[in-house]
Amino acid sequence: MMSAQHIEFQEKVQALLKQHKGERIISFEYENQRYWLKQPEQLKGVWRLLKPQPKKAFQNELNTLQFLAEKKAPVPQLMAFGEDFLVLKDAGKTISYWVDKPDLSSIQKLAILEDGVKALTDLHKKGLVHGRPALRDMAWHEGKVQFIDFESRSNQTNLNWQKVRDSLIFIHSLGRSDSISDEQMRLTIEKYQQYCESDIWQRTVSFLRKNRWLYYLLLPFKPIARMDLIAIYRLFENTLNN
Repeated sequence: MMSAQHIEFQEKVQALLKQHKGERIISFEYENQRYWLKQPEQLKGVWRLLKPQPKKAFQNELNTLQFLAEKKAPVPQLMAFGEDFLVLKDAGKTISYWVDKPDLSSIQKLAILEDGVKALTDLHKKGLVHGRPALRDMAWHEGKVQFIDFESRSNQTNLNWQKVRDSLIFIHSLGRSDSISDEQMRLTIEKYQQYCESDIWQRTVSFLRKNRWLYYLLLPFKPIARMDLIAIYRLFENTLNN
């Protein structure tokens, strides 16, 4: 039998669905806890051609969340769902948000980044990958990291490469942040090497060494480079110099 609190929560969700029908995502509070209500995208114009099956994409997102929860992966708790909605418990601010806080000390920043490193390498050790583990897709709250917006399900036939790709994307995202110095980036990469499966780390470094020509090809553009290109320089410089 459902508790009165559970029924009240479900009623609140249904009321919000009527009030915000078709809105992609909204936040709300219940019993001093923040939640996120998500619905399939309502596409217009050219986006109907670029993303022709928003309901299928939404169902894939729901299936992925359920799959990851079964695997005990660190993902936000799925509180309620239906054919055209799902509700997630808030996981906290992203690591990207935290490292950009001007009042955060270097020690605190490195500790949060290390929590992110542990979370991603632990995910890999479970035989799972994220697909896009940038700092903005990792929520942090009191030492606990949860992943949001998974890009892919793990494919066992190509799992090692998927882990390498995750590693590269994570390190690249460190380089995109103006709030992370080269020294802090190198220290975080050292932690990544420490916690990462040794084979995956060797594959990651080997990939960068084989493609180092790209760094030299792009080097002349460094004086006019912007965020993503700067992050590529920093990826090569701070990983291969470790």
